[in-house]
Amino acid sequence: MNIRKRIFIYGMIIFLYIAAGIGAQDSVVDLSQLDLDSVDFSDARLSIAGPGTFVIRSVLMDGTRYSVIFRNIGGNWVVSELVPESDSPLLPANVVLDFATVSITEDGLSIDGIIIDGESYSTTLAISDDSVVLPGTLSAGKLTGASLSRVTDDAGLYSVDDVSALSASQAALGERNSALAAQVGDLSEEISVLRQENLRLVEQVGQLLTEKANLDAEVDSLQEELALLESSSGAGEPTVESDEAADAADSELLRQRIEVLLDKIAILEDRIVELEEALEIAESRENAGTEAVSETPAETESTGGTMASEGEVSGYLRRIGELEAMVSDLRVENARLSAERAQIQQEVRSALFAEGYIAAISDELSEVRQQGFSMAETQIGTWSLESGVLAQTDPEEFFAKSELPMPQDARPTLYSFDARSRGAGWVGFGIHIFADGVEKRGYGYGESLLLWFTRDVRGYGTDRTYLELYRSSDDINMARVMSAAITDDISEWMDIQLLYEPEAEYITVAVNGEEKIRYKTWFGIEWGVDLALRTLDVAEFRNLEVRSTPGPIDWPE
Repeated sequence: MNIRKRIFIYGMIIFLYIAAGIGAQDSVVDLSQLDLDSVDFSDARLSIAGPGTFVIRSVLMDGTRYSVIFRNIGGNWVVSELVPESDSPLLPANVVLDFATVSITEDGLSIDGIIIDGESYSTTLAISDDSVVLPGTLSAGKLTGASLSRVTDDAGLYSVDDVSALSASQAALGERNSALAAQVGDLSEEISVLRQENLRLVEQVGQLLTEKANLDAEVDSLQEELALLESSSGAGEPTVESDEAADAADSELLRQRIEVLLDKIAILEDRIVELEEALEIAESRENAGTEAVSETPAETESTGGTMASEGEVSGYLRRIGELEAMVSDLRVENARLSAERAQIQQEVRSALFAEGYIAAISDELSEVRQQGFSMAETQIGTWSLESGVLAQTDPEEFFAKSELPMPQDARPTLYSFDARSRGAGWVGFGIHIFADGVEKRGYGYGESLLLWFTRDVRGYGTDRTYLELYRSSDDINMARVMSAAITDDISEWMDIQLLYEPEAEYITVAVNGEEKIRYKTWFGIEWGVDLALRTLDVAEFRNLEVRSTPGPIDWPE
């Protein structure tokens, strides 16, 4: 998603949220009542509202939750509005907007892929020249707005080409399955025709057998009559010559009739044999459990005809067997691809909603750029390295720094290390990244970004651990851009992961496996020549590792 579209989406969603909050309250709170010392950011959620505005939601002050709106005025971030949150805000705090999409429809501006509690929602804003009409409800949407490939590409789990190839393969298999299903339907229809033909042949054979039986009976009767005539003519002297001639004529007629009937019986027997052979072939094709052949054998007429040869029948059966095997293989492959796609979706859900963004792209950052503290050099403070633990041991040092040279470019970079504070009272430790232009020993550290953990009772009014992010402009000037309370104890070892994506300008921080912030920097820092660990009071570091995507350093022109 490009930056302009992302900003617009965030602006729309935050507009919905703030509009819902204001609609539930009578007025905006007086900013003069804001006391940052009593603010609890432990459940706060950050949302970008545009290049000059951001919102921190679920900020607890005196038992009431507020949305705090910050605006960039004259180069400084100032609180411009403090909006009480209603008991049932339009959007809950755990909303993910990274994969939302925007499109223009006939009904207005459609926003899809708003992820809340792992489920996807959509809404449509009706926009006119002078107003925006809110629907008041969210509808079920797609998991990732437009397509799964956007999530897999953005999260770095699978390439768009892989997902596109999988989708294309499934589409091709679907077409082939549809074509084969149609062909199987045609063959099934031919089976029905063959079964009807079988019934017709069985009936015809039965009729011929009955006719043959009748003819056999008639022949037997005629032969008996002929035998009687012949026996009577030879039993005595004929009385008159005319009677003898009449008997001879009758005998000859009977012989001719018998010969005609025998010829007819022979024809019937041949026809019965032919039909029985055709019936046996048809039944063998049906009983073999095959779909019918692509070409129906010529129908045998009552006057005689041709049936499919045994070779043709074998060819039909072999072709049907091949088609059945192909359909079976395609069904298995289709089931495998469907299961694979479901697995990809499950992995994407699991990586994004359970493990977090860092875990989702960690495997892509396979090149180790820095490991351990062997290259560390002291700039300020008293530092020592023993058994893999780098310690700053001067409790009176406020700006202690240990430098590590390391070129850093526009590729995503993941910094992992363990750290803890060993001091009492006001303490802190952190890491400067993408540093350049370091000349003096001061509060800042050249041009860089600083992730800082602190316990500051005087500043925050509590002894909880706070996570802070700073933008260092030079060795003297450094400005805090955000802070939030976390539940982790700064005096215990904390497993810290810091992911910086220079091109997207996002920082993501996880502590002890839980992602705490994902922050849009807007700072435009795309390269640096070293990094530094810093402490306030005594602190220790171990297990430092820096990883990025593979490839040579790509310095800007």
